[in-house]
Amino acid sequence: MSRSAPVVKINEKNVLVIIGPTAVGKSSLGVRLSFLFDAEIVSADSRQIYKYMDIGTAKPDKLDLASIPHHLIDEIRPDEDFNLSLFLRKARKAIDDIHKKGKLPILLGGTGQYIWALLEGWQVPAVAPNIELRSTLEKQARIHGNQSLYEELIKLDPGIAKNIDKNNIRRLIRAIEKLKDKNYQAELGNLTLRKDPPAYKLKIIGLNLKRETLYKIADNRVDNMIKLGWIEEVENLLEDFINRSIENGKRLVLVITGKGKEGEGVIKNNIISWLNTKDLRNKILAANYASKKHGGSGAIYILLRKI
Repeated sequence: MSRSAPVVKINEKNVLVIIGPTAVGKSSLGVRLSFLFDAEIVSADSRQIYKYMDIGTAKPDKLDLASIPHHLIDEIRPDEDFNLSLFLRKARKAIDDIHKKGKLPILLGGTGQYIWALLEGWQVPAVAPNIELRSTLEKQARIHGNQSLYEELIKLDPGIAKNIDKNNIRRLIRAIEKLKDKNYQAELGNLTLRKDPPAYKLKIIGLNLKRETLYKIADNRVDNMIKLGWIEEVENLLEDFINRSIENGKRLVLVITGKGKEGEGVIKNNIISWLNTKDLRNKILAANYASKKHGGSGAIYILLRKI
């Protein structure tokens, strides 16, 4: 597809940011603006960076990916680790590369923490996963509940704790893991005090819709995902990566999200079926459903590792 872009002088530090809730239309707007301004898209979605997770993460279609350069999509395997530190490194490089071409970067998201960490210039040292500590914390959560992890995080750093959902086991464990790492403490100290905002000239577009309208669109999206083969996609991920991950003693985080009560039910029932079929029930270390107070969305985090 050819473009007919207007002649626009792009400042080397211009960055257009498009934010908003799931299903509000960020991706379609980003693509239209990319054609208009001869721009390139930098994804700030923590799941679209994974290969083979196409339908469930609502990646751009093949035509859009072929027509507009996209960065941080389909870059790592589902059994590889990805975190905020890696995102910041990749996103900063992508934006720099786009600026060097004289083009406009469009940051599209996505994951709120990733976006604001980039725009506010969080300096986050890389911390390697501590499998032994994670296993201990996962066991603690099973026995004593999420609140015990949250209380431990408050003792380590109240400033970080207040910005993390106490029901999000994955983020609680990752935060504790970082704060207990000596190199992290030595380099970073308190995360809330170490920010070096980049010299980007920002234009931020925030999209929103009435809640009932947004939920209807999201529910329809989930229905369409099922029709497009979302269930088969996850079955393939289970077959190709979970068994291999267990055999290699690695952890795998499989994230499946759905909007609306019907979407939750479909996803929940199919996951239970998959777990029974694959005989993985005894290997579940933690599972967390987002509560209905978070917009009625259903999110399942299944953390697996060799036992």
